[in-house]
Amino acid sequence: MELRLINKTDKRLELEVIGENDTLLNLLKQELLAMPDVEVATYIMGHPYLDNPALVVEMKKGKPETAVKNAAKNARETLDKLDDQFVKAMGL
Repeated sequence: MELRLINKTDKRLELEVIGENDTLLNLLKQELLAMPDVEVATYIMGHPYLDNPALVVEMKKGKPETAVKNAAKNARETLDKLDDQFVKAMGL
């Protein structure tokens, strides 16, 4: 995965996400939308063969880059819990 900055202001961040698809972007979007300071969290897919998806975050207050970093951390914690539960359920 590679990230490229498309546009950044105090309240808005647009990132091109190279090498990823709906799976990761939807997870990040859901984590962002759960945060009270996030006004808008979405992603734009464009043409599947010609365009890379873009993550868009707009804030009510706070910095969008902090929100994205926290969303990634929250997603990682959720997936770690899933992994622990899977190991326990499978008796591994």
